[in-house]
Amino acid sequence: MVFSQGRVTDYPLAIQHRSGQIFHVLYNASVYWEETGQVLGVFAAARDISNLKRAEDALKQSEALFKNIAKIAPVGIFRTDAQGTYVFVSDRWSDITGLSIEEAKGTGWARSLHPDDASRIFTGWQNSVAFDSYYEDEWRFKRRTGEISWVLGRAIPERKVDGTVIGFVGTVTDITERKRMEQELIRAKEKAEAANQAKSEFVANMSHEIRTPLNVIMGMTRLAINSELSAKQKNQLLAVKNASDALLTLINDILDFSKIEAGKFELALTNFVLNEVLDQIISNLSLAAKDKGLALYLEINPDIPVRLYGDPDRLGQIITNLVGNAIKFTQAGEIEIRVTLEKQWDKDPSTIQADPIRLLFSVQDTGIGIIDDKQKVIFDSFTQADSSTTRKFGGTGLGLTISKRLVEMMNGSIWVKSAAGVGSTFYFTAEFDLASPGHDHPVVTAKGVTQVQLKPLKILLAEDNELNQTFATEFLESLGHSVSVAKNGREVLEQLEKERFHLILMDISMPEMDGIETTVLIRNSTGDKFDPRIPIIAQTAHAMKGDRETFLAAGMNGYITKPIDVEELVHVIKQVAPHLTSPKDMKTVITTRHPDLSDKELPVFDLVWLADKFGRKKDFLDELLELFKDDLPKKITALNDASISNDINALTKTAHSLKGSAATLGAVALNDCARQLEDFGRKDDLEKVNIYLGKIEIEVARVLEVLSQGNPLR
Repeated sequence: MVFSQGRVTDYPLAIQHRSGQIFHVLYNASVYWEETGQVLGVFAAARDISNLKRAEDALKQSEALFKNIAKIAPVGIFRTDAQGTYVFVSDRWSDITGLSIEEAKGTGWARSLHPDDASRIFTGWQNSVAFDSYYEDEWRFKRRTGEISWVLGRAIPERKVDGTVIGFVGTVTDITERKRMEQELIRAKEKAEAANQAKSEFVANMSHEIRTPLNVIMGMTRLAINSELSAKQKNQLLAVKNASDALLTLINDILDFSKIEAGKFELALTNFVLNEVLDQIISNLSLAAKDKGLALYLEINPDIPVRLYGDPDRLGQIITNLVGNAIKFTQAGEIEIRVTLEKQWDKDPSTIQADPIRLLFSVQDTGIGIIDDKQKVIFDSFTQADSSTTRKFGGTGLGLTISKRLVEMMNGSIWVKSAAGVGSTFYFTAEFDLASPGHDHPVVTAKGVTQVQLKPLKILLAEDNELNQTFATEFLESLGHSVSVAKNGREVLEQLEKERFHLILMDISMPEMDGIETTVLIRNSTGDKFDPRIPIIAQTAHAMKGDRETFLAAGMNGYITKPIDVEELVHVIKQVAPHLTSPKDMKTVITTRHPDLSDKELPVFDLVWLADKFGRKKDFLDELLELFKDDLPKKITALNDASISNDINALTKTAHSLKGSAATLGAVALNDCARQLEDFGRKDDLEKVNIYLGKIEIEVARVLEVLSQGNPLR
């Protein structure tokens, strides 16, 4: 070959050494001649490439092994170069994705990504390539047939010995079946939740239906017991009474539990006196404790404020359940209820309203106790510490479950410490706000307040209640302001187009167009007929939790409660429109709020408050009371008509109006009943609505009886 070609370059040869070992060389040779063309000889050289040959063979073997593994692997395998573009995919990869090997190379693999995943996955992959990092994600491939394949993709960098990245190797695992099962589980879960919701609603409705005939049974039984009976008949009826009382308790537990499960349970927030709630519980349960020879103690930390804002009925329900259980499971000894502050609160009057008070309640007994492994499960539904407990003591096992849910709704937690045969102590925490003058009957305060005086303002009063119009106009004009009245939202817009006002006092509940709707229209106005930035202050007879957020979301700047109070009005205006206040004149004023009306039966009129507001304006009070007296029969007729026609919306609006009128004139008992009727009407609690309709008729009769004697201040 050398002689025929004249030269050979890098010709591979395998040479066997005399020892038998094979060497691989690259052979180079060339012929040299004389000038006459005679061959003189051959120059030749050989370079040993045995190590290189072995490395090449190992690489080929490794690649063959990789491809064989890729063929039989249950996952799709791919390789890329250092820039992340595909250079190899396995047959299994093609099966999963629906792309051929040639279609997948480069960035062709991305063409089959599901449109909803494409941007996210491609961007994530490029970021991993840029940072030489591990990659993992789930996505969908969409085949030409429209079939969808879910995959889990993983990839890691391939590096040289010196760490330089030369590419990536990765896998895609078909998780389509897993995703299908996950979706089926989600649908099954949603179906189960819907079934549970339907069950809870059914149980709640049935509980209501059962209570109606049961209440008749209980009422007739009580009447029969009080009639002339033989001793045997009275004992039989007492047994019926006790059984029906127990049945009503069970039904109430089931009803509460069903409401909680159905998401229809809400706290009824109001002012209350903590001592009264606890005293009533002690009074109700003292006879049961006395019958068993148990001592019942109550200790309240003196630093706890007397009046709080929360749900006293549900707080009482929790404590009654815990104390009732303590009596049930205690044969001898004592039961002690303690209430302390979980953390100290700031008593500065300017800050306490913003910081809820967190109380710690405990109920300690000397009863049978609870073993360690049962102390957690007793708060589960239909669970008691021992299966024999139900047989011996009765009960549904729902009491603690309901208590736990109620405590959580009060932003608290509940737990127990106990030892079998020694006794138990149940603890729970709950948050409350301080009772404020904006709800129910504010606490008596007589304190100096530094007040910024208002300059004379032109105020637009949006109010549909004639009595409230008269009161607010007289009140504001006596302070030096001029007042224009609008009966509804449409009149507000009309007057804004005619005149310029400093601010609007906007009633929330008005006919045709309410305060919220009107405020939204004002704020969204783009014309030049009036200033859409005019300060708007909501006025409401009863500000519920969450109302502030609703008012602000609508575009209102703040709110005050009815009847209007000078300090409160100035304070709100100072906050929302400081340019309307005059800082030059500062003075200290003494004010007296409603007294602490903590008696069980509220008076017809709060005479102290009336004297404070109208002591020097008895003639004006005569006018307001006459309007009030004429309006009350109309309100009763409207309430009854709404009740007969099942028009809850009309009923709540009438109750709201009546509540405002009663608050304006200090008719505290009627105001309380109207507030309760409005609250229960908004919750569609028809049973309570009917109860408070009857109570309102009684309170209206009491008011009219007092007014028949004239002005109560004369």
